[in-house]
Amino acid sequence: MPKKILKGLDMFHYALVNTNTTASVSYQTPVPMNGAITVAVNPNSEVEILDTDDGQYDSEENSGPIDMDVGIADISQEDYAAWMGHTITGGVMSEINTDQPVELAFGFRAKRTNGGHSYYWFLVGKFSKPSMSHQTKGTFQTPTLSGKFYDRMYDGKRKYSTRTDATDYTAAIGAAWFSSVYGTTADSTAPTYSSSIPSASGTSATQTTNITITFSEAILSSTVTAANFTLLQTSSSETVPIASFAISTGGETVTLTQSLFTASTTYNVIMGTGIRDTAGNGMSGSATFKFTTTA
Repeated sequence: MPKKILKGLDMFHYALVNTNTTASVSYQTPVPMNGAITVAVNPNSEVEILDTDDGQYDSEENSGPIDMDVGIADISQEDYAAWMGHTITGGVMSEINTDQPVELAFGFRAKRTNGGHSYYWFLVGKFSKPSMSHQTKGTFQTPTLSGKFYDRMYDGKRKYSTRTDATDYTAAIGAAWFSSVYGTTADSTAPTYSSSIPSASGTSATQTTNITITFSEAILSSTVTAANFTLLQTSSSETVPIASFAISTGGETVTLTQSLFTASTTYNVIMGTGIRDTAGNGMSGSATFKFTTTA
């Protein structure tokens, strides 16, 4: 019989948690990470035994949060910011003391010596900030990230796993393992522009009207920036500064505050493909609408 020992590791993926309540659970689309080195998992499980009358009467297994240490060649700035709740503006990451690690699922694949694989999804957890050291050249410097994974509020589950030699395993399971967190359906629908105030082609906006844009679904607040929303004066194609951006609690509506419009003037609002929904889907193409201010 061929041996089936684990010997290999690849396919690191993470998926940010959208919701984790007793009523529902949902995730963003899994993001691949290159450079897998090690994964160490400690289930923190112990068995308690009740002895009576010089014998065992009962026993129970108690499990705490799963400890996980992940060794990786490198973690990108974007991935690190997503895990730790930091923001990136113009390619520069900022950190403040109120930033908190976010909930995510973590998955990977381990190769077996018989040519098969084992697949894993740890369903809800958080990673803490890694310690960092820098040395002169000649020594590889790779981060190790430490996290804790715990029971999902929705159904109490904390982990899914399978292996290619398991009964009832099919190739389709492995092929789809990282397209979404197992047991959930990935959101692949791009957000779209739905409506606005002023309305498209409207002529009732005043010089002090702010622009409110509604999308087909909640979008990421981090994509509500000047890079993705442009306001132009139609006749001159001159860019009009947007004083501030705001997003509604539900995430579907964005308000653009402008300094002052000119009377009897037509403006174009352009929404770029960098706008993404909470599953990470970007708009399939730029959207635009125009309106004209009153005299």
